[in-house]
Amino acid sequence: MQTILVPTDLSDFSLNAMNVAATICRARQANILLLHVVPIHALSLTCSDVSFPVGSYDLQRLMSETLATAADELRRIASRPEYQGLTIETAILDDTDGLTNAITTHPADLIVMASRGTADIETFWETSNAETVVRFANCPVLVVKESQTAFAPKTILYAVEVDDQLKKWQRYPFQLNEGSEDADGYFLYVYTPSDNREPQAIRAWIEELALSKGMAHYDIAIRSDKTAAEGIIRYAEEIEADLIVLFTHGRKGLAHLLLGSVAADVLNHAGIPVLIMRL
Repeated sequence: MQTILVPTDLSDFSLNAMNVAATICRARQANILLLHVVPIHALSLTCSDVSFPVGSYDLQRLMSETLATAADELRRIASRPEYQGLTIETAILDDTDGLTNAITTHPADLIVMASRGTADIETFWETSNAETVVRFANCPVLVVKESQTAFAPKTILYAVEVDDQLKKWQRYPFQLNEGSEDADGYFLYVYTPSDNREPQAIRAWIEELALSKGMAHYDIAIRSDKTAAEGIIRYAEEIEADLIVLFTHGRKGLAHLLLGSVAADVLNHAGIPVLIMRL
C-alpha cells in the first residue's frame, strides 16, 4: 500500500480519521494525502447574504481568503507532533465538479474518513458525503465513527451475502486480527422476512468461503431480523466487534448488503468503524 487518502472538513472530529490513517501508515509504511474540498456553493450563499452589492470580485476575494485559511489549517494538521515521521501531502479542491470527482481524481489504496452518522440534522451533509465516497471510491473505504488512540482491529465481523465473488482473493488494506487469540473472524448472514434460503446451504457456503480465504478458526452466525442492517449492528454489539466489513460490486451493481438503505443504515448507526471492500 502506498497512499491513504484522508478527506477532512478541518474539524476536530475529522482528526479521528487522520489518527487512524496515521496508525495504518506507520504499520504499512504508506503516505497520507490530506484532502480538503472547499464548498463553492456555500461561499456563494455567504456572499449573497452580505449587505453590499455582490460581484464576481467579492466571491473571488472570499474564495482566495478561504483557500489560504484552509491551506494554513492543513499544514497545521500535518505538522502535529503525533504525525511526526510520516509523509503527509496536502491538497485543496473546490466542489465545482462535485465530491465524487474530487475523490476519484486522486488515486489511493485506501480512503479513511470520519462520520458521526445521522443522530441530528446537522450531520446530514457529513453523512451524505460518507455515502457518496463509499459508492464511488475505487478502493476500500474505512469509515471511522469515534475517537481512537490506536487502531488494531481484532474482533472482525464479516457481513456476507451468498455471492461467489467473495471467494476471489482480496488484498485488505491493513492487518486484520493481529495478535488475536480468538477466531480469525465472525461471519454473519442475516435472514430478512423475504429470504427463503436454507440455513444449511448458507452455512456450507460460508465454510467454503472461509476455506478459500485460508481461515482455519472462525465462527458462523445466521440470524433473523427485520432488516439486514439491524441484524448486523445487533450482532456486532453482541460479539463486541471492533470492525464491521461490508462488500460491494461497485458504483452501479451493488451487492445485496448495499441495496436500498442497508449500507447507509450501518454507516449511520454502527458505533464502530466500518470497512467497505470492493469486489
